[in-house]
Amino acid sequence: SVNEGAAICKREHIDVILAVGGGSVIDCAKFVSVAAFYDGDAWDIMEHKYEPTKALPILDISTISATGSDMDAGGVISNEATQEKIGFSIPGLLQPKVSFLDPTLTYSVGRRQTACGSADILSHIIETYFVPEDGSMFLLDRFKEGLMQTVVKYAPVAMRSPKTTRRARTCSGRRAGPSTASRARSRMWPGRAIPSSMSSRPSTTSRTASASRSSRRNG
Repeated sequence: SVNEGAAICKREHIDVILAVGGGSVIDCAKFVSVAAFYDGDAWDIMEHKYEPTKALPILDISTISATGSDMDAGGVISNEATQEKIGFSIPGLLQPKVSFLDPTLTYSVGRRQTACGSADILSHIIETYFVPEDGSMFLLDRFKEGLMQTVVKYAPVAMRSPKTTRRARTCSGRRAGPSTASRARSRMWPGRAIPSSMSSRPSTTSRTASASRSSRRNG
């Protein structure tokens, strides 16, 4: 889909990309934005055979609170042929120019995806919260604790009633990974990179999920 998107951008002389959806859609748009200036296979960029120096501007409308991709310069892309799923980040080039955050657009998100998105938000915060750094991060850590408390308090409520507390989760998701909460901190934990890579293999993901459900039923 990235190669197809890049081809459309070239053929139609696209000036700007509008990504409407969740993290996967926005990540794809980011990759398309740089692939549009390359004549080879877009996967070459992931293998560092081509180093992007320019990209089409990206606007996004997020429909789920989770990865925070709508406001950062990175993402994850999959290669179905090789069953690889690799992260990428190009600061100063891939960060969306404008992000439209409307909590009402998340009303249709189901219970499971609401729970998964909440866990993703917490993962982004925790992996920088527990990273030791030289110097005091007192104020930043207090900010992160407030974000985590907000998610823990309102995620269960949002799962029960899709039209309540979405604003708080949307704001927490936006601050969790890409911007304020991760400034001056190194990241990311292998604990999130490993399952991200595993999810490129549908059969493995399915078996893992089935084993998890079976364990809950028997436990």
